[in-house]
Amino acid sequence: MKSPAVTGYCRSTKQFVRLKLKSHNDYRKPHYCPGSEEPMLAIYDGGQVAEIPCPQCGNLTLHYKRRLMFD
Repeated sequence: MKSPAVTGYCRSTKQFVRLKLKSHNDYRKPHYCPGSEEPMLAIYDGGQVAEIPCPQCGNLTLHYKRRLMFD
């Protein structure tokens, strides 16, 4: 199994952050941005990305695209 991690968006630094977790039980708990120590918006579903403003222009133009790699 992959090590547990969560991806989120930090509103104060305007960056996407990926946090490694100690266990899978911590997945749905509140997470904080390591750069600013403020709560980050965790992304659990691809549809949530549309609610995040673009870090460059500030508009709601982001889209989620899932890519899979096969051998």
